Amino acid sequence: MHNDLLISQTYITLFPRLVKYIGSRTGDMDSACDVAQDVFVKLLEADIVLFRKEALVSMALNIARNLIVEIFRRQIVDMKMREYLAITRTWTVDAESGLLARDIESLEIRKMETLSQQRKMIYRLRRFDGLTNEEIVRRLGLTKRSVENHAFRAFCEMRDYLRKRI
Repeated sequence: MHNDLLISQTYITLFPRLVKYIGSRTGDMDSACDVAQDVFVKLLEADIVLFRKEALVSMALNIARNLIVEIFRRQIVDMKMREYLAITRTWTVDAESGLLARDIESLEIRKMETLSQQRKMIYRLRRFDGLTNEEIVRRLGLTKRSVENHAFRAFCEMRDYLRKRI
């Protein structure tokens, strides 16, 4: 109970500073508010006993830093998936390349059918319909992290599958 009181008092004083800190690092003030709230949720879920406000502030800043790093990691993964999509979407003119592209696409469709239902849907929407993660989130009503995770894993599985067959 002592932790909850200490965390709520710290929330009142630290939250605006934390939002500014996160926003300055990520460049996105809208998501900075969400990330700052995640920091305090993680503190509430932590199974530790805190005796000083200074320790709590330090812990909150460490959690915020880790969440910022995670945001950048997700951005890198998203960038890699976009590069993969750009490479696989290139169209060639000659007939032989066209046949090869159709063969690869048929392999891709065959592998896509082995994915879980949710992963298959997310992969199809990203790869064939060209939707972004945000559009998929809105369409399917899933969390952003869930869509990113399924898309990343589906693209990794597909890449490994195609490497073995090409």
